[in-house]
Amino acid sequence: MKNLFIIGIFRSGTSLLSTALNTHKNIIVGWQPYMLFFKACRNKYFKEMLRVPFDEKNPMGINYFKTVKDRELFREVFHLIRFNATELSTILSEIRDYLLSDNEKMNKDMKPHDLAKNLDGIEPGFAGYILMQLMERLYLSQIITRNWDIKFIGIKEVFCEEFIEPLFNYCNLNSKVVHIIRDPRAVVASRNFGKYMEATGAKYPIFFIIRSWKRTVANYLLNKCNSNYLMIRYEDLVRKPETTMKKVCELLEVQYSNDLLNLSNFKDNKGRRWESNTSFDGSKTITTSSVNKWEDILSAEEIEVVEYYCQSELNTLGYERTTKSFDQKKILNFQEDTSNICEWLREYDFSF
Repeated sequence: MKNLFIIGIFRSGTSLLSTALNTHKNIIVGWQPYMLFFKACRNKYFKEMLRVPFDEKNPMGINYFKTVKDRELFREVFHLIRFNATELSTILSEIRDYLLSDNEKMNKDMKPHDLAKNLDGIEPGFAGYILMQLMERLYLSQIITRNWDIKFIGIKEVFCEEFIEPLFNYCNLNSKVVHIIRDPRAVVASRNFGKYMEATGAKYPIFFIIRSWKRTVANYLLNKCNSNYLMIRYEDLVRKPETTMKKVCELLEVQYSNDLLNLSNFKDNKGRRWESNTSFDGSKTITTSSVNKWEDILSAEEIEVVEYYCQSELNTLGYERTTKSFDQKKILNFQEDTSNICEWLREYDFSF
């Protein structure tokens, strides 16, 4: 059995893609179960491998590598760092608490809660070996409700793009990665306005989103030539769903089915119909209604700031700018309203 990792930044379509693939008879996808493990790996790498001062509370999602050498060494992270029994026990306890918590503002019924009962007995050791065991435990927690021929056990995670190279480099994982990227202006609009903002009551700093998005594109450029890697754009998924999903199935060497696009097949972890994504209307089809909403939601200043700092990456991915000429003085003087920024991000400066 192979491992599948669906990766992208927040509000980029990872939930849409993973929920669709979870309906496939050969695929199981768990919804964000192991971000705390990846964060522990990051922290241990900086503290013990690089031996540099590092705040373990630093948010995931931006680039912390200071040199090319630091980045290259991170490719070996699953071979380099070990967790002893005490450290592993702490990580597993945190994962259990997260899986069983009911404080999610959105998608709260998507987490694989049953996994929490299947984490006992995992052995300490190198990070790659522990991740292999974690994937096996996810399989065991989900297979009892699936009488199918499972070829892939997968997870979807956000904030973890820098782990794409290490996943490929740890050959025992036998990994495939589907990386989804969305227009950064749409990411800002989706995260900081509308239904998501109403549910969470707090925004992400716009410069945090910009840095996170630039980082996700950088990781695409690092991995695009790997035959086990596929990047898809969110816009292509909703505009050309059949063509895009066929590409995903081709990567995974599984049979394509139109059922992958049928909303009525999409379920949350409790087996109920999944209706969390704004890419759907009331019918059974994926719609493009959210693709260009950012044009009406974001201010002209916000659009110009995003386009200025992301202009190279926008060009790389084929996203057109709306700003004809940049007012650099206005951009440099841009001040964001910080009164309703997420508490866990307030203490950090993400400005350029």
